[in-house]
Amino acid sequence: TSIHLIWYTCQTDTRRVRMKQSVAAFFKVLGSEQRIRILELLDRESRCICEIQNHFDIDKTTLSRHIKELVSFGIIEEKKEGVKKILRVKDARILEFIKDAERLLPER
Repeated sequence: TSIHLIWYTCQTDTRRVRMKQSVAAFFKVLGSEQRIRILELLDRESRCICEIQNHFDIDKTTLSRHIKELVSFGIIEEKKEGVKKILRVKDARILEFIKDAERLLPER
């Protein structure tokens, strides 16, 4: 019936809107040079937060905030080993995505 078609169309539209919102949020998370650098540091190996801190000239609180954003979006994951927090990229395709983006952009 037409009511079912309208309901289905609304549900599909709602899913599309949610997906677009998720994609926008994904790009927002990657919209930070520091977060890109964190991901690049985690390319091919897990690292503790203290190792990552050595590569940045920002305070621990700011670094932790960037890491929290990446963890909360599911891009990286944390694992405790004793007193250390070890970070790793959950899906290596994110690093390929970043490299692809760099190749697509014109040199500046």
